[in-house]
Amino acid sequence: MKLYLRPISFFILLLSAFTISAQQQKIPAPQGIRLKKYKFDEMPLLGTYNGLTVKEGGVSGIVYQNGAFYLLSDRGPNVDVTASTAAKGKSPMLFPFPKYAPKVWQASLEGDNLHIIRKNVIKRPDNSPATGLPIGVNQGELAWADTLGTTIPFDNWGLDAEGLTRDTKGDWWVCEEYGTSIWQLDAHFRVKKRYTPFPAQPQDVALDPSWGKRRPNRGFEGITCTPNGKIYALLQSPAAIPDDKTGQQSRLHRLLEIDPATGKTRTFIYEHAVTSGNIRNQDVKIGDISAINDHEFLVIEHAERKKESVKNVYKISIERATPLETSTQPVESFLDGSNLAKHGIRPVSKHLLADLTQLGWEKDHDKPEGLTVMNDSTFAVINDNDFGIESPKEDGQLVQTGKTTRLYVFTLPPNDKLGFVPVTSRPAERMLSRSPVGAATGMAVLPVVRFWAAYLYQVQGILLKISSKGN
Repeated sequence: MKLYLRPISFFILLLSAFTISAQQQKIPAPQGIRLKKYKFDEMPLLGTYNGLTVKEGGVSGIVYQNGAFYLLSDRGPNVDVTASTAAKGKSPMLFPFPKYAPKVWQASLEGDNLHIIRKNVIKRPDNSPATGLPIGVNQGELAWADTLGTTIPFDNWGLDAEGLTRDTKGDWWVCEEYGTSIWQLDAHFRVKKRYTPFPAQPQDVALDPSWGKRRPNRGFEGITCTPNGKIYALLQSPAAIPDDKTGQQSRLHRLLEIDPATGKTRTFIYEHAVTSGNIRNQDVKIGDISAINDHEFLVIEHAERKKESVKNVYKISIERATPLETSTQPVESFLDGSNLAKHGIRPVSKHLLADLTQLGWEKDHDKPEGLTVMNDSTFAVINDNDFGIESPKEDGQLVQTGKTTRLYVFTLPPNDKLGFVPVTSRPAERMLSRSPVGAATGMAVLPVVRFWAAYLYQVQGILLKISSKGN
């Protein structure tokens, strides 16, 4: 009997894939997912502002490769100063450390902690550090150095870094929100190319102008590389096409494919989940995307509103998705997958893999912004703590939030596999030696060399603290 039941069941499921909306496929999430949390508390001192101590943080992207984690920081500490009397109806942001350069931290696990081994600053073409300042185009935010309204000039090489990946040749790729751009970096983290809808520099590669029509602060949020070398970047929210109101109502996000070998691009559509309760479509955000193989990925969706929280990881596939004929198609105005189908467009297929709120995710970690597949049964998520500061009254007066950063490592049940195919990259120069990786968990076994490197790095941090107190 079993010989006949299995193929018949498979045929029924296959048929269902053509008749049920990709968004509505009811494939149950695996039961028995295990969680292990790692602290990331020993962050280096960044500096002081008006007597307030600020540490590094703001992790917005993560890659696990060769036994090490690589963590991306965003544009740096910043708070809203809209309520300042000097704002005069504008919406400026206070940047207490305007020279802050987004960076990539190399880190490893030691016990229950995530320890920094090395930092790498993202650099301009001339090898000087980039900044996290606005670029002055695409609804560019106004940056202030203080609450008096001292304006900080725009930076053509500023970036609000949100996603990190590494390709098969050893180059790093970063996606960012200001210009909805994608930076290709060499092994030393210096920019080689910048894919942007606002080309202005010799290193710029033009993207279709439609990619520049993102909603404010809702540009590219996640990026990943597949084993075949292609790059995929996903918008945090539906674009403002034809207008911002439509973008807020829509559930359709654009997914960009770049083939670095040919320079060709394609656009797919990702549909976020149906909202409920107090959560609205405009509240849903993409946190990150991580490749499983050439056509399957993990994606984080999250939303927060009126004490309600959504934090889900989906497994998606582009295998049967329809690429847009042109990037100028106003697909956002179709609002959801059912209307999309009427125009002959099939979004990526997806099903729920994990509800993080049911698996031990800490409630005050409202931003799950880094996602990486570690092996065939393990994935990791890290939160953005916004550098542990905020301005509750939006007047530029900084206070510490006490918000921590945690690395959440989730392991699927023994019989559940992702179908993971790792990206094989050339070893990056100046990186420390590889650690052996356990087959069962994918955890790094810290060798003696990396232990002492971490120790010296911590000593350096202590010396910086002493120096800061002395000043």
